[in-house]
This record gives sequence, C-alpha cells and structure tokens, in this order.
Amino acid sequence: MLNQAFPEELVWRGHVYDTLSARLSPRAVVIIVSGVFGALHIVSQSGADTLIEKLLYVVMATALGFACTVARMRSGAVWMAVGVHGGFHIGLRLTPTQATNYGVQLVLMAGALTLAAWVIDMVYRARAGREPVAAPERV
Repeated sequence: MLNQAFPEELVWRGHVYDTLSARLSPRAVVIIVSGVFGALHIVSQSGADTLIEKLLYVVMATALGFACTVARMRSGAVWMAVGVHGGFHIGLRLTPTQATNYGVQLVLMAGALTLAAWVIDMVYRARAGREPVAAPERV
C-alpha cells in the first residue's frame, strides 16, 4: 500500500493535478488525470491474460483514478486520494475471490469505484450546502 498508493497519488493527484488545475477546467483535469492514470496500467502486472481482460483492467484503473481524483478535487487534500487508493488495495487483500472470471471481477470493481466517486462527490456537495456547525463553547 505505501510503496504503491502513496507515491502514485503524490504524482497523479498531487503534482499532475496541481499543474493541470492551474491551466484547465476542473472537468478537464478529472478526465485527463483519470484517463492517463488508467491508460498507463496497460503495462502493469495483473491477472489479465487476454486482450479483453487487459482493456478491462485499464477501465478499472481509470475508475480508480476517477475516484481518487474526485476525492482530491472535493477534499482539496492529496491524503484523501491516498486513502481511497490505499483502501482499494486493502480491500483487494481482504476480499476472498476466485480467479474464475477475472473480466467480470474487473467490471464489478470499475462499477464499485465509479459508485464510490459518485458518493464522495455527493457527500462533499451536501456538506458545501450546509451552514458550518459552530464549535462548542469552552467553559
């Protein structure tokens, strides 16, 4: 987790995100950062054997990049993206799966990651619409 999620997020949701945010719209930043992050996973080591599975792996990695980028954009912190990425890897290690149909697993992961991005976005939008809660007074 630390040797993969942390440095990848420092690069993609840290440096690349900040560099592009200064020049492009938020939507373009999300599309570019997520898309390039996912596309680079075509050369990753994975359980994908066929061309279809390799392409599905890229789609899943793009969905992971999308969730991490939305987390970075809405929270303003790279640490939120590190948490999403690291949590994904922890979840993979803790979830017992069988490698009977890897393509289906990739599609399900991509769907779950897209749903996670949507939930993160909705939570931050809902928080932005509320009045800040006043801190309790000290006695």
